[in-house]
Amino acid sequence: MTFFIRFGITINTVMKKFVFFLILIPISCYAQLHDCGEKPTYNGSKTGNYVIHDEYKNYKKELEGWENCYSSFSDNFEGVIKSYFDSAILDPIEGIYLCNNNNGVNYCKVAITKSENGTYNEYFIERYGWRAGLMQKKAGDIVSRYEKTSLTNEYVYYQGKKSYNCKLSNNKIVFNVPYIGVFTFNKIYPIGEPIDAPNKTPEWLSQGSGVIISTDGYIITNYHVVKKSKQIMVDVYQGSTKSFNAKIISVDKKNDLALIKVDETDFSEMTTSVKYNLLNEAADVGTKVYSYGYPLSYLMGKEIKITDGIISSKTGFSGDITCYQISAPIQPGSSGGPLFDENANLIGINSSGLHKSLADNVGYTIKSSYILNFLDAVTENFSVPSNKTLKNYSLTSQIKELSNYVVLIKVR
Repeated sequence: MTFFIRFGITINTVMKKFVFFLILIPISCYAQLHDCGEKPTYNGSKTGNYVIHDEYKNYKKELEGWENCYSSFSDNFEGVIKSYFDSAILDPIEGIYLCNNNNGVNYCKVAITKSENGTYNEYFIERYGWRAGLMQKKAGDIVSRYEKTSLTNEYVYYQGKKSYNCKLSNNKIVFNVPYIGVFTFNKIYPIGEPIDAPNKTPEWLSQGSGVIISTDGYIITNYHVVKKSKQIMVDVYQGSTKSFNAKIISVDKKNDLALIKVDETDFSEMTTSVKYNLLNEAADVGTKVYSYGYPLSYLMGKEIKITDGIISSKTGFSGDITCYQISAPIQPGSSGGPLFDENANLIGINSSGLHKSLADNVGYTIKSSYILNFLDAVTENFSVPSNKTLKNYSLTSQIKELSNYVVLIKVR
């Protein structure tokens, strides 16, 4: 299940990605939600005093490591899943639910997420009451699944060999169980429109950010921002806002990168030069950085937002070497936006972050070296930004110039 607070991801394989945005955070730069791998099994001989043999001892050692890893994942599961919900483009049924029976005497909390095969997994979070002792589950264990029917908002719920019909209505799942009657699961997170990154609006499936890298109309962003797109529109603000249609040129799914292009003449006229440098070396821990983007634009407005911080670590979530960890605050919708240093060098593309329930101001940025490798593999003919004109400009002057290259990306 890929979880990310990437600012957009699916959760399938519950154990493979997790970040927030940038939508929360994502996972090649996305961080892994659960990177413990498959539970070790012992396939050796079980005859004689096999437990003293090296093969069995190695198995027990691997099993202990896996159990410690999974226990840590389980302890943080609710925060991780919230990060995913903050960042992903969600189906209506996805979310965290409370189920109360007998006036609260029996209580459970579960999370429902879409799997890669199109069904929905229900994950255990916590419960108490008379059945609690019957369910020896850890947070993050899959306890049941749902399959969508041909009828709007109606599903079949499977638990073991049993199945029931249920319907999603007004943030509730209503079950009709033979011999028991009707009971409900009440959604508690997220409520209302999903908080995704990019952000949903009535007109657009999602929104994110991007940065112009050439006067020919090429723009770099996150793959998760555009992966479900049938139409991409780019808003450019340079004194006034102009909107342009764009298309996907190339993607790097593993590293969450995408190259899109605007082919309209008016766009080239707006961008006569690109006055920043795409850094071709690693930045140091402690480097002052500035994040640019259009987070939650439908709430916060379409004026560009800049936040500052430092590079906190040269690795991302769970030691991911493709990303920096940064302290600059980022919110849903910042996905795909650029991260510049004080010398106007582009040092990364913002991709995800940890949910605030886990830690404050922890974001992840895909390193410029991976951007360069991606662009180098693209067959399109354009020059990588290498202009150092802004190096000696004041910060306010840099921001004014660099903001011209940051765009709002809308997808449907």
